[in-house]
Amino acid sequence: MGFLYSIKVKFVLYAIFYSTVSFAQISLDKTRLLLTEKNVREQLNALNATPEFQSYRVSFVDMKMDEQGQLVVAENFSRSAKPFLRIGPRIGKNIPPSNTQKFRVMLRKKPEQTGEYRTHIALETLLPVPENHEKGVLVQANFKYLIPVIVRYGEPTATASIEHAKFNSDSEGGKSIDFVLAREGVRSIYGDIDIIDPQTKHMLKKQKGFGVYPEVNKAKFSIEVSDIKLPSEVLLRFSEDPEFNSINDAIVSEVLVKI
Repeated sequence: MGFLYSIKVKFVLYAIFYSTVSFAQISLDKTRLLLTEKNVREQLNALNATPEFQSYRVSFVDMKMDEQGQLVVAENFSRSAKPFLRIGPRIGKNIPPSNTQKFRVMLRKKPEQTGEYRTHIALETLLPVPENHEKGVLVQANFKYLIPVIVRYGEPTATASIEHAKFNSDSEGGKSIDFVLAREGVRSIYGDIDIIDPQTKHMLKKQKGFGVYPEVNKAKFSIEVSDIKLPSEVLLRFSEDPEFNSINDAIVSEVLVKI
């Protein structure tokens, strides 16, 4: 009798860059969720973007940010939102091609202390073993997508600033603007960076999805600018996404960068 040795290769993708996100297997209508005292329910829609039936599983996983702007799995995360949340269904089975599975996220109880809490939805594709595969090694790509879920209770505030912004180029023609996005306060910041010609006010480039979470005060970022023509100096502007700034006026910070 033959045997089957199955390997599942997991790719973790941080869905933090656009209002919708689409990969080879799945299309999500949201990349982050915000729940507050006034908004206690959210819904995440996962579209099957493959020609085959798909099944999905969701769970909560805590992640923390380092000062390089990277997220890593966190154990015993002190500001975890998991105790306050419920999600369902946990498994969506046999979703036909071009059909959507809805996952509902609810705030089931309020935090005792004012502030911001966070966890991530881990949405995983479940791939069945092919019926005609009898023996040998089977390599399956078992994809995971991470969607931040933020819970804000009370009126947590924050400010943002751009620091140490500079233009860099290398011997191979690569060009970038590197900078540090700094945060003060008790909540995260999240928004877009615009690169603007200060003379003409023309926007040269816009890049979305820059965030700094409360566990760090600052994070390093870089924007590739080899694809645009740059004047002698540019204005680098951070504008907070108003959808995720539920309390205050949108944070705006800007700085001139010499080219």
